[in-house]
Amino acid sequence: MATGMAGFIGIRLKLESVRLTAAALLDTVTAWAPLATAKERTDLLTRLEKARVANKDAGIDDATNFVSTTIKSVKD
Repeated sequence: MATGMAGFIGIRLKLESVRLTAAALLDTVTAWAPLATAKERTDLLTRLEKARVANKDAGIDDATNFVSTTIKSVKD
């Protein structure tokens, strides 16, 4: 689910769709991040950065930063 959502915000979409998706990732990251494999987490971090850059006007920096920090804090 998280990979699909992160991929979804990695492309340029309507700002409200991007904001809602980023909010969903933010609200659920603590539940799914520990379940992701190391490769999935790496892929997600790459997609989140692309999403942040591609949607710089969407106001998702705080959400993507929090999600990225949470993903990086997961220990194998």
